[in-house]
Amino acid sequence: MTEPKRPLKVFLCHAHADRDPVRRLYTRLTKDGVDAWLDKEKLLPGQDWELEIKRAVREADVVVVCLSKQFNQAGFRQKEVRLALDTAMEQPEGEIFIIPARLEECDAPENMYRYHWVDLFEKGGYEKLLQAFRVRAEKISVAFPPKLSKGGLSWEKRVSKPNSRLDKQQKSDWGNKPFIVVIGLIASIIAIVTFISGAQNVFELFPTKSPTPTFGPTPTFTLHPDAIGPIQTLMALAGTVNAIEQSSVTQPIQQTLTSVASTIELLGQTATKAAETPTPVVIPSPNVYSQPLSVFDQYQNTSNKCWLNDANETNDGFYKRVDGNWAFRIDKSQSADQYVQTDFSNCVDSQDINAIALNIWVARLELERNSFSLPSVVEPGKEIGLFVEDVNAQRSTYTIWVDKDELMHLRVRQNTQIVFDDVIFIVNHSAIKIEGMFPSLYSTFPIQIFFELNNNGLDILYLAQGPFLRSVNVEDINPSRMIRIDSAVLPALSDIKKIGLIGYGGNTQIIVWPLIFFGD
Repeated sequence: MTEPKRPLKVFLCHAHADRDPVRRLYTRLTKDGVDAWLDKEKLLPGQDWELEIKRAVREADVVVVCLSKQFNQAGFRQKEVRLALDTAMEQPEGEIFIIPARLEECDAPENMYRYHWVDLFEKGGYEKLLQAFRVRAEKISVAFPPKLSKGGLSWEKRVSKPNSRLDKQQKSDWGNKPFIVVIGLIASIIAIVTFISGAQNVFELFPTKSPTPTFGPTPTFTLHPDAIGPIQTLMALAGTVNAIEQSSVTQPIQQTLTSVASTIELLGQTATKAAETPTPVVIPSPNVYSQPLSVFDQYQNTSNKCWLNDANETNDGFYKRVDGNWAFRIDKSQSADQYVQTDFSNCVDSQDINAIALNIWVARLELERNSFSLPSVVEPGKEIGLFVEDVNAQRSTYTIWVDKDELMHLRVRQNTQIVFDDVIFIVNHSAIKIEGMFPSLYSTFPIQIFFELNNNGLDILYLAQGPFLRSVNVEDINPSRMIRIDSAVLPALSDIKKIGLIGYGGNTQIIVWPLIFFGD
């Protein structure tokens, strides 16, 4: 007699604020025969919650990450969420293991971009989730119920069914109103022709590719002048046809006019929305880089000191250590708004540089902290990263820092203005080590950076977790295997004059294994 298969094990990862909808999801999954794991339901008094969460994630067949606006704002700050995602990220690639599930309209975190998500608030979203479960269950040979419970999730959008009954009170002698047919046909033809002609100056009717929006200042919009006339015409026609619809006409003609009115009104609304919507920027795929212009690794000769350390202290900036490794440091203690930079434009013609790549071990980067003398005041964390500057003295800087909750941030500046600063889930939380003692707590972690200059008019940043205390080869830093930070994409600067490493604040040190400049 064959032993019965165990049910599919699903771990539900969520923010505290979403406990109610996630509990409803848990209840529905349990009714459908899924062995779902929810902390509020499974953890027992006295258990080590950290150990139990790790065990539950490692034993799970699928991890469902319940996304929402609350999750994006606070979810990553929960230690149990970071613990669950760290453990989930250790699983082999290519398997259906992590499934982002949106509970409402919200942005997906950038580290979730590579996974196709499901919208549970849409009609049929729950069924799509179960389809993914079924594929996973068949792959690992566990049980999955063929029959599912009836009813939807309470936050699904409801789609009302049209009423099929005929309204018998709106009948008339159609033969007495032949002009209605003429008006209806003329209205339809004028609407379509006007809409198409006006749309040429408003938006693309049928885009061939869904572009990915990129970061930038929030623009304000006004209707294109060429769009106002067609939109007003469409709305007027919709009102005319609606008026005709209310008159006494036979039922088939009335249904036709109702459809025409709805179509015209929808076209007008679509044109209005499109006229007020900017054309999103399509972010290109990374170029292929094979032959570096220059590589700073253990074999690089130091006799030609081509780089320039812009620092007041002789020990600050880029240098080669006695063990043969390259490093960047800021020994002095200084405020977080002061920086030290190293410019490499003399090492290779900056006009030829198309990309810069780094594999670095951050040996010391002080955290954000409450002031020792004034605990209510938060002192900013120290930063490390790279910068570019063009011939017009326009600058862009991209730096990493760690907050007092031990979360990693990316900060982007244009000249001196901070245009982006948010948590990034790139390095597993378990790989970020906190050392030292208050008030001088600092973090250590490995990270890889790849920065493309002027790829189709855009400067594009890619990040990934690096190996632990180890150098890599040039080909190991590949942007196609890294996470593109769409929120940090900026318009490309003009002719580059300076490019290099930068650190804000003091008492910072990183080891560079290696630093690479790529050309065409």
